[in-house]
Amino acid sequence: MSSTNLLLRSCSALALLVTACGDSTVAPGDDGVSLAAGRALAPGQASTAGTDRADRACAVVLREAHQAIVPSTGVKVTECVQGTCWYAWDGIVDATGLSPGDAVGVLVQGAVDGTWWQAPAQPGRAGPNGSLHYYFHLGEHTLRAAQPQAGTLRLIPFIQRASGDRVFDHNRVVSDVDAYTLVSGNDWSVGDDQAVCYASGAPRSTLRFEAGWTQRQVGALVQNGQVAIDYNLYRLPQCMSAWTHGFPAWDTLVNVRYLPGGQLQTFAVRDDVADTAGVWHSKLALSTIPADATKAELWFSTSGEGCGAVWDSAFGQNYTFPVQAAPTPAVGWAGSLGGSFSRDCEHRDGLTEPRAIDSYVLERACLFIDAEVWVPGLTDAATQHPELVIAQVELLRDGAPSHEALSFVGRVGNNYRFKWAPQRDLMTRYDFSTWSYRLRFSTDGVSWWWVGQGEGGDGGAPRTLVHVR
Repeated sequence: MSSTNLLLRSCSALALLVTACGDSTVAPGDDGVSLAAGRALAPGQASTAGTDRADRACAVVLREAHQAIVPSTGVKVTECVQGTCWYAWDGIVDATGLSPGDAVGVLVQGAVDGTWWQAPAQPGRAGPNGSLHYYFHLGEHTLRAAQPQAGTLRLIPFIQRASGDRVFDHNRVVSDVDAYTLVSGNDWSVGDDQAVCYASGAPRSTLRFEAGWTQRQVGALVQNGQVAIDYNLYRLPQCMSAWTHGFPAWDTLVNVRYLPGGQLQTFAVRDDVADTAGVWHSKLALSTIPADATKAELWFSTSGEGCGAVWDSAFGQNYTFPVQAAPTPAVGWAGSLGGSFSRDCEHRDGLTEPRAIDSYVLERACLFIDAEVWVPGLTDAATQHPELVIAQVELLRDGAPSHEALSFVGRVGNNYRFKWAPQRDLMTRYDFSTWSYRLRFSTDGVSWWWVGQGEGGDGGAPRTLVHVR
């Protein structure tokens, strides 16, 4: 996807919605009457035009939103409308199950006056699971370019039904009265999440090739399953200076060969544009594992115009990972939430809710939360294989959703213990208010066991960390 596909003006013949561009001032759930600032959609809320509801079944989902930049320079794009200049944003929404007369759009609430504005989204290429990518561009009502870039940008995608009903994306936004929140702490962006609306009955695992020449397996590679390959492009930065006509003229390839059959799959993984800081990120490569595979071999290369190929192949030996014939048994139990908020860094059972984080904890104490998981035949076996457990925190950080990996602590009885250490620098640098979280565990990336305030597999409501000043 090139930047030229995304840099579409919202006030043009591209408008797909009846009330697009700057003359629409509707908020989620609104029927023309102004709602309280920041008010988001509540399912079943009636309006004169129809009914608003929340979607949690992947009918509409935000894939990514990021500040628009000039690819060759990394300069942030600004656009001026009637004498006011704004920073621009681009993004992708996936939608499925559309009927004639339906349209896809985004509501955005900038930092100026709290008013919600509506912009259309343009249909593009095919997305996952039968969906279609829709591209949107926000060229006004965001953050003013004349002021230091600060404040909060909130947005939420929706489907406008021909009937007048509106369906809003709450597949990553937990609360019915919230929206995606873009702030300086998340680089005013939302990234794609392979754990959301990539539904598949096939087991899903991830291979991460990280900075510092480290590799990490998350979940078992299983015959007929899928493996996502996450490659840090800065392992092979030699060709990043190759540009043509203002666009990058280099790419990084992921090669996967399955043995004993020798099936070879190759993926280009450089994202189309760098982020607002000029940093390049990769796109996940999603590989389907053949039915006869017992091993996967991986190697990588980067090349560009005027730049010969450079390789990352474990010095010619390739990176190898075993493939299982059958999936790992499912999670049987998870719980025993605990952690440490003291200087001794010792685990203690139980957590208060909400958990207050004061200056002492931020500046002087340990800060981690942990939980245990039991997988029959795995966590109670003699040999430890924590890489076969997918352990994550499901996090809503001052309104910005994300998933982060937990780190393995060790075995406790017949269980594995994993912990989450919140990013202290984000808490201090951006003066956090409230973080909501649940820990979750899986062995196939499809079925999960959550640990929140409740007992049982769904984990109940999220827990919270609250900043006490």
